[in-house]
Amino acid sequence: RGIVKPRELTAILGGSGAGKSSLMTALAYRTA
Repeated sequence: RGIVKPRELTAILGGSGAGKSSLMTALAYRTA
């Protein structure tokens, strides 16, 4: 739960407007 390892395929599921893109943007800035 809540751990994404390098070189591992991960899917984020959710309905329209659930914030999937916002989550990916936040994670991208965190690791940059």
